[in-house]
Amino acid sequence: MRRIAAANGTSAIATPLADDDDEELLNAPWQPAAISPPPADWTAALPDGTAPSEIWGFGPDGKPKMWPLPMSYVGWSVTITDLAEGEYELRARTVDVNGNAQPEPRPVQKTGRNPIGCRRVSVVA
Repeated sequence: MRRIAAANGTSAIATPLADDDDEELLNAPWQPAAISPPPADWTAALPDGTAPSEIWGFGPDGKPKMWPLPMSYVGWSVTITDLAEGEYELRARTVDVNGNAQPEPRPVQKTGRNPIGCRRVSVVA
């Protein structure tokens, strides 16, 4: 993963979530989000007696060889400004090292569920 992109779109709360191929979502103002840096101290996240340098993906200096680590979760943040009062859907997706937004659409639903994550938020004055 190279970065995380986030988008917002207007949507009435009472309606179903927009489909991943909805025109409003496809044309939404996707913008990069900031990925949180790796922890300075890994002792709280590892079993007692385990040094980061002993784990796959970490260098001899105890730091990750790449960040974020493959197949991991990381914190991120994005600031969206100038939103009018109303109801919104906030969506986030990763962008891989080749610049491809993930998840990609799945033409055959039997190949798995891979929706774009979504949270509904209300902006009030």
